[in-house]
Amino acid sequence: MIRFANRTELVLWVDSHAPSRTIQRALWDGEVELLGGFDELPPSKYPGWVFRIVSKYHKEYFVAVVCNMKTKSFFCIQLESVPWKLWNGKLGRKSIYEGDKPEKYKELKNE
Repeated sequence: MIRFANRTELVLWVDSHAPSRTIQRALWDGEVELLGGFDELPPSKYPGWVFRIVSKYHKEYFVAVVCNMKTKSFFCIQLESVPWKLWNGKLGRKSIYEGDKPEKYKELKNE
């Protein structure tokens, strides 16, 4: 099973498994924000991480790296929105589960 040790490993994995070439280009030409770990990523029931990717043309994409717990494999999907209620970052953990701006994400989860 693949294990992601840090943000860079996740970004590289998304680059090679992006749901579209457009998202892949935006990944390298635009802004990339790791939103952290989530307990579930609908429509699946599996956990994973979400990225917010903004292209150089200001188009926003939400891309998830989902872990299929049954097969111990990963897949990449595009999301319409972020399921903030399912965010599982813990402040002070300094991990890929917190994301880039954990204080902000904690507020979004609690809204």
